[in-house]
Amino acid sequence: GINLLAKEEDGHTAEFLLTLPLGRQKVVTHKYISLLINSLLFNLIAISLEWLALLKVDMPFNETAFIQYHLPALLLQLETWSLTFAFSALFKKKMAGLGMGLVLLMYFMDMICRIVEHMDYVKYLTPFYYANATDRFANTSINWTLIVIAFALSMCSVFMAKIIYAKRDIN
Repeated sequence: GINLLAKEEDGHTAEFLLTLPLGRQKVVTHKYISLLINSLLFNLIAISLEWLALLKVDMPFNETAFIQYHLPALLLQLETWSLTFAFSALFKKKMAGLGMGLVLLMYFMDMICRIVEHMDYVKYLTPFYYANATDRFANTSINWTLIVIAFALSMCSVFMAKIIYAKRDIN
């Protein structure tokens, strides 16, 4: 997500892309949809192979816990893609390091809020908190407040990317 819009400008293809009879809003929307399709296909393949492997080795597993793990993990990916997609609209150059740094920061924030008791509020700032495998397989309930926050943040990030990219000077 972090390079999706920036690579157009960095690779000097934005000038051509924006001469087509498409608005910038449509370009951003289609870029985001392509990100979603690629990600969903990747996850579908990975989850299917994992499921088949578990069936092949005849290992008993809890299907509900399996699904309850993968759905929040997919939402975690959606949230990080959306955040980095918004950052992609901000910068003219590819910023893969920033994207990796953001993901690592959110991961460490999850670790901190689990270790330090008075830092419990940090769980609202990191998607890794609601997608924790230990919680999912220990049959703890899903915190729907965090899920709603994650989905809302994802949608806000996409709208921010649209607003930012619409006002950008593409040279």
